[in-house]
Amino acid sequence: MFGRAFESMSEYRELVAEAMRLGADFIKTTASGLLDFAHGGSVTGLALASHELCEMVNIAHGEGLAVMIHANGADNIKRAAESGADSIEHGYYIDNAALRIMAQTGSIWVPTCVTASNLIGAGRYDDNVLQKIHDGHKSALVDALTIGVPVACGSDAGASCVPQGRGTLDELDVLVSLGINPAQGNRKIAEVFRRW
Repeated sequence: MFGRAFESMSEYRELVAEAMRLGADFIKTTASGLLDFAHGGSVTGLALASHELCEMVNIAHGEGLAVMIHANGADNIKRAAESGADSIEHGYYIDNAALRIMAQTGSIWVPTCVTASNLIGAGRYDDNVLQKIHDGHKSALVDALTIGVPVACGSDAGASCVPQGRGTLDELDVLVSLGINPAQGNRKIAEVFRRW
C-alpha cells in the first residue's frame, strides 16, 4: 500500500531514480501513521524526523519531482510543510500553527475528508468518534481558507467506504459545502506545480 521501504538515504535515492526511470511525476512518502478509528482516531506509527523529511524532499526535488507527504497530527504536518512538501495528504488533527506554516510554504492541503465521513453509519467504528473527527477536520478547513492555504480535492480512493470515482465526488461535495471553489483552487495548484 505504501510502496517501497528503504534503510538509508542512498537506498531512497535509488528508489527515486527507479521512479524516474518508470516515468514518475511525483513521490509520495509518509511522515506519520494512519488514524486508528477503533481506538478513538489516534495516529498510529512512528513519525519521520525533520532532517529525514527535508533530505527526502530535497532528493526528490533535485530530480524534478513534486513531493506529496502523508501526514496526520499537528507536529507531523508542521514538519512535512517545513520540509518543503508540495502537498500534505490527509492532515487530520491539523492546528492553526501548521496551517500558517503551510500558507507560508505554499504546501497544498488534500484533506481527504471522506476517509472518516464515509464511515459514519457503516457500523465498523463508533459513529460519535467518526463524527467528531469529521467535524474537527471541516472546522480546520474553514480556518485554512481564512489563512490562505491552497486546498485540493483528493479522496484517498480505495480506502474503506471510499470507492474509486464516487469517493472523489463525495469529497468534492464536502469541499463545496464549505465554500471551496474548485476552479479557483485548481489555478492555485497549477501555479505551484508548474515549477515541476
